[in-house]
Amino acid sequence: MPCYSLSLEEEEEVEELALMLTPGDSESHLEPTDQALQENKMALMSLLCSTVASNVKMNIAADTTKASLLEVCSKLAPLEPEFILKASLYARQQLNVRDVANEVLAIAAFLPVCRPHLRRYFCAIVQLPSDWIQVAEIYQSLAEGEKNKLVPLPACLRAAMTDKFAQFDEYQLAKYNSRKHRAKRRPCRPLHPPVSPCLNPGHS
Repeated sequence: MPCYSLSLEEEEEVEELALMLTPGDSESHLEPTDQALQENKMALMSLLCSTVASNVKMNIAADTTKASLLEVCSKLAPLEPEFILKASLYARQQLNVRDVANEVLAIAAFLPVCRPHLRRYFCAIVQLPSDWIQVAEIYQSLAEGEKNKLVPLPACLRAAMTDKFAQFDEYQLAKYNSRKHRAKRRPCRPLHPPVSPCLNPGHS
């Protein structure tokens, strides 16, 4: 998995992300914790790649797909939390699956142990205003659970979203300005002055 410059001005690959995936013939020598780490890394990457093969869109994906991502990330987070953000970045920039990348990014924001790494990766993963909105919506769905009650965003996510919002240009934001879109769809009708009864031929 490649590693990327995390600033928007520099998108060159600077090094390879060390997946630390030990070959199968040496897996028996791994400590239990290390083996669990490698297994969960492989499980997460397999899920990401399977969404490419099946052309999954997270907004219409079955709950089982979302639940599987949350389950794997929850197991991986205590072992190597930053890897979850790296996987999200890989999904966005290499696999080009924005919905899945946003889902994993929102899960990282939801898991407290991942939050210290969130701000570093957020701006490189979120590329469009629609991504920005989607991450916040997914986080809300994770945090509210079955209560259906609006939950405040964590400080790290608010800070990351503020950073990214400042990087959007006027053209990008204009595309998502719903007021302008409504104005275009609803052209103003010409105003007609009221007809005086005196000028109405049918008036007696």
